[in-house]
Amino acid sequence: MLLSSVRRISCFIEKKPLAYDFFRILRPPLYHFSVGTISRGAGQSSVAAAAYRSCSELTSEQDGRTSDYTHKGGLVYSEILTPDKAPDWMKDRAKLWNGVEARENRKDARTARTVDFSLPAELSKEEQIELAREFVNKEFVSRGMVADINIHDKGDGNPHVHVMLTTREIEGDGFGKKNRDWDKKELLQHWRGAWADFANRALERAGRPERITADSYEKQGLPLAGQSVDDKPNSAVYAEQVERNNQIARDNGERIKQDPFIGLQAITYTQSTFTDNDIKRFSKRQSADTAQMTEVYHAIKNDPHIMELAKDERGEMRYTTSEMFAVELSAKRNAMELYERAGHGINEKTITATAQRLQAAGLELSDEQSRVLNYTLEDSDLRNVQGLPGTGKSRMLYGAREAYELEGLNVRGAALSGIAAQGLEGSSGIESQTIAKCIYQWDRGENLLTSKDVLVVDEAGMIGSRQMDRILKEVKEHGAKVIMIGNYRQLQAIEAGAAFRMIVENTDKEELTEVRRQKDPGHKEATKAIAQGRGDDFLKTYEKENRVHWTGTTEQPKEKTVLLWNEKRQQEPDKTTRMLTYRRADVDDLNELAREKRKENNELGKDHLIQTAQHGQKAFAEGDEIVFEKNNYKPELDVRNGTSATIKEIKGNEITAEINKEGDRRTVTFNATQYDHINHAYARTVHKEQGDTFNNAITLVTEGFDQQLSNVAGTRHTDTLEMVVPRDQIPDRKALVNTVNRERLKDVSLDYEQEPGKAVTREAAPKAQEREAPEQQKISLDKSKDDRQEQPEHKIDRTPARAKELPAWEQQQLTKKAARIEKDVENAQWMIDHKRMVNTNTKELERIATTTSKDKGLMKAIENKKPELSKKLEAIAHEVTERERALDRQGKTRDRGLDRDF
Repeated sequence: MLLSSVRRISCFIEKKPLAYDFFRILRPPLYHFSVGTISRGAGQSSVAAAAYRSCSELTSEQDGRTSDYTHKGGLVYSEILTPDKAPDWMKDRAKLWNGVEARENRKDARTARTVDFSLPAELSKEEQIELAREFVNKEFVSRGMVADINIHDKGDGNPHVHVMLTTREIEGDGFGKKNRDWDKKELLQHWRGAWADFANRALERAGRPERITADSYEKQGLPLAGQSVDDKPNSAVYAEQVERNNQIARDNGERIKQDPFIGLQAITYTQSTFTDNDIKRFSKRQSADTAQMTEVYHAIKNDPHIMELAKDERGEMRYTTSEMFAVELSAKRNAMELYERAGHGINEKTITATAQRLQAAGLELSDEQSRVLNYTLEDSDLRNVQGLPGTGKSRMLYGAREAYELEGLNVRGAALSGIAAQGLEGSSGIESQTIAKCIYQWDRGENLLTSKDVLVVDEAGMIGSRQMDRILKEVKEHGAKVIMIGNYRQLQAIEAGAAFRMIVENTDKEELTEVRRQKDPGHKEATKAIAQGRGDDFLKTYEKENRVHWTGTTEQPKEKTVLLWNEKRQQEPDKTTRMLTYRRADVDDLNELAREKRKENNELGKDHLIQTAQHGQKAFAEGDEIVFEKNNYKPELDVRNGTSATIKEIKGNEITAEINKEGDRRTVTFNATQYDHINHAYARTVHKEQGDTFNNAITLVTEGFDQQLSNVAGTRHTDTLEMVVPRDQIPDRKALVNTVNRERLKDVSLDYEQEPGKAVTREAAPKAQEREAPEQQKISLDKSKDDRQEQPEHKIDRTPARAKELPAWEQQQLTKKAARIEKDVENAQWMIDHKRMVNTNTKELERIATTTSKDKGLMKAIENKKPELSKKLEAIAHEVTERERALDRQGKTRDRGLDRDF
């Protein structure tokens, strides 16, 4: 822990941005291992507990009560493992646990031991099952215990194992005395360490670089254990879960008290900045009582890595962490360096040839698309394109790929999701993959970028700051170019930060605003209205067409949504019609109601119950529309998360389905026991549909909607949009306007001035001026060859403008660059002001090591680290001096009309 603290400090003050690398080191696969008991004294029954864990129905012979959990989802694998000497009847779950209950006489007897542990999500399902069985057999069954093993996976990135163990030794045909050695604390500690060893060996066998440690608990890559209560109140299982959650909260709280930086990492996993109330809420969740909550809160609040920023528009002080600030400052600097760097411009001859190829292919670009395409082909190694939904970015990117390939460069694509990467590749011809896969390959030294590469990043507005910094760093270090395509006013990043917005505001952008997706001119204007936050104008368009439907309470909104969906698809069977909403629970209800409608119309075959990974046991039939919910790159299936298909045949667990996506029409066959990430596809969440297009959309608008969700849900259609609004959630039109206008844009730490107590808003952050290059320097691809020859070649002029007055647009660029350098000086000076914090941490490490450790190697490591810390601080001081000199040169340069220093 001490050395990791030293690493965090050195990472923070390192000029060369290492924050992402160290954060990745601090994010090993999820580790959770807990041991408990089933006790009659707590009102618990091993029969009921076994039924719950195995998602089955069992009846207790002791009291005649039946526990039915057959509808509980998430079960992946279930088996009873027995020692060699165990009788066969113990392999029957009902007989086993009823036999255990019958053997106990005491009212407070402990009838079973429970062991819960998380499986590495990086392993395949088959590898997870093999790992769990290997560990349970070696550590429990070999000692004489009977193990009831159940693997659960709800698709939330947390596959885990529930094991119930017998507490008595096997004698003859039944159970004998209890084995007290199995209760020893030393054995529990051994199991915790042994599980980490087993898991790490399995990861190594699978060729994965990740490793886990028994000293860390992690949720979403953070060292904390998750809590959940998903059973009915007042039940024995519910009481057991509450008790377990209290213990998890207590363990989490103690861990955070020992290392408060863990708490700060957890808070900033999905947000760059936070308030005092955020710390309080987090501390309450990770504590068992008020006393511990207070201790956790003060530990986090007093951690030296916390940074006070400024008050926001509500008057609340915003905070961040040194790690988060370093990441976002690194991302900003990398972006600005790429923006200023040249080397991948396209000459006039290639542009002419590209235009001819596009015209030959029948791909005519509008003036706006041509202007944006020219912008992406400029010398700068960073180009940003902000596009409204349905403005034809794919056609523009097709032209960009053609031009760069004619120039001998390689164009590669990356997107956050598999379906988005597939869509980018299918529409533009740019070979693409997920950002996660890119980073995974880069970490292994594979598929690295080169100076001949142009990386197109799609849906950039949904990328968090940490991932964005890693992408920019990779592009910069390998001499490549990056083109960012996105819309930061649509769905926000799941992880912390609003990196794309920050980059756009500190460099520049071109915009695509001419809506082409919707056929109706009024709908095109409505798309612009919702994108600009004019919810009232957006609604008026569809109200005039009587397409905003108000409903009552209970099930009426969902029934109305399905009714509209059914009518539309019956009227236009050759077109795609889809239902959209915000909550997954509402999606499930809509899908069930849709299937009932199809059954009434005799459109579905016989139901087959299929166990799914994320939704439990569900009924599927021939004719059902399904969606694949996990990427699978194996040639025999090759689907992405979000791909739709129609079931053609079901034989047992073998499903044959037809994919009807444009550009991807084929038939696939898969076994649902091997690939079970499927669901019905009649309704989807709005988040799943960003980037998709279909003819007709039926949207259930609930109270969870905001401007970003409305911007996506209201712009997916080409033909019609119907909106269903429940009055119990949104009572009137005024409330509806407020709902679709509600802005929830994320912030970054650099949005706030580094002056404590000064109120600022995001709007106060420095924004980039619009490019105002002379019009005669732009080339439109839809012009004739003669027109193009009359215009000068478009290049970024990097020669001094001597003996003449600079054009207005160049003066604006110089002013903007000066402001950036001044801001960088402020940031560097701020880091020097925190030298005291670094020294304090170093001294604290020495004190802890001296008083609590006799490890001479550790003391030596700390001593060796001190010169490195001092050297880095000196480097920062030198950087400040250099930037101050650069500012002086900039002033003189601007007077002479020169721009070479920039």
